[in-house]
Amino acid sequence: MVYALDTNIIIHLILGTPSVMSHYEECVRDNKKIALSPYVDIEIRRGLRYKNATAKEQVYERLCQNWILGEMGRSVWLQAV
Repeated sequence: MVYALDTNIIIHLILGTPSVMSHYEECVRDNKKIALSPYVDIEIRRGLRYKNATAKEQVYERLCQNWILGEMGRSVWLQAV
């Protein structure tokens, strides 16, 4: 199974929200694959740069270093409907 994270979940990971972190850590322990949409990646990076949140940018970089950057073509979007 591959988990695709949305912007809200990633924000909670960056902030270290305990309930979200525990689910994430469980996925990591179980070697689950985590996918990141290029659109979400850009949204997170823009938001962090806009706020000049350098420390949070570093947290984000550490989090997503092993994530799969997913391609989001039309067929993927149609499957999500």
